[in-house]
Amino acid sequence: MYKISPLARKIIKKNNINIDKVKGSGPDGRIIKRDLKDFLFDHASDDDYASNNKSLKEITPSQMRKAIAEKTVTTFREVPHFYLKIESNISKLILLKDKINNSKNNDKVSLNDLFVKALGIAQKQNPKTRVSWINDKIIKYSNVDISVAVALDDGLITPVITDVDKKGIFEISKELKNLIKKAKNGSLKPSEYSGGTISLSNLGMFGISEFGAIINSPQSCILAIGNAKKQPIIENNEIKQAIIMKSTLSADHRVLDGSTAANLLKDFNSIIENPIQIWIESKDITLN
Repeated sequence: MYKISPLARKIIKKNNINIDKVKGSGPDGRIIKRDLKDFLFDHASDDDYASNNKSLKEITPSQMRKAIAEKTVTTFREVPHFYLKIESNISKLILLKDKINNSKNNDKVSLNDLFVKALGIAQKQNPKTRVSWINDKIIKYSNVDISVAVALDDGLITPVITDVDKKGIFEISKELKNLIKKAKNGSLKPSEYSGGTISLSNLGMFGISEFGAIINSPQSCILAIGNAKKQPIIENNEIKQAIIMKSTLSADHRVLDGSTAANLLKDFNSIIENPIQIWIESKDITLN
């Protein structure tokens, strides 16, 4: 026969608890109030939580939110993620952006435009990362198409900039602005958000310092960019101010090894720290 304190007995009766499933922690295994609180907490379902919390409101998710929930759960469960992080000094990249925007060109570019171009160049240099694992086979891609995460009111969508390695920075900027506008007004065509060889997600504008993103399956990796901060660095034995940004690459271990993914992130870092390559490979940039 179980030893039960009087208060615990009342809780058992009120909540119709199966006493066989409760382990007592009191003297000689006696079941006490604490044991019942722990048991109820451990065995509470989502429905129990919702019914007991009167301040909750049930919302029917949109089709987009349902699709995102299903895809992310499946991807995170089935794809073995691993993460690589790097810090980059983007002081020169910001100078390049400012020079471009202060030139006689009417159009302006953003840091995100430059990140897209840099990632495109880096993936062109690392063809082993342009792969997918589909039905136990490795699918290789010859193109370099960047999916860019765009936040909407009811979810997230990833419009694709195709052939990024072949396009100039102004062309990329105009195309991305147009795709974002179409994403926000719901006029994106499936062909404009399907495919992609790698994804880029930038939460730096929200003040997020770093994060690890879920891979946009069936792609093999996604680059997550945090915000840039001024901080002191030591250069040539002197303390200088630099603008430092953290990036995290999430990669699919079924198809990418650590060294392969690391080379991609290393090359991206080199490009944004010394962005002359962005200028050279963007034939539409003219600096006065």
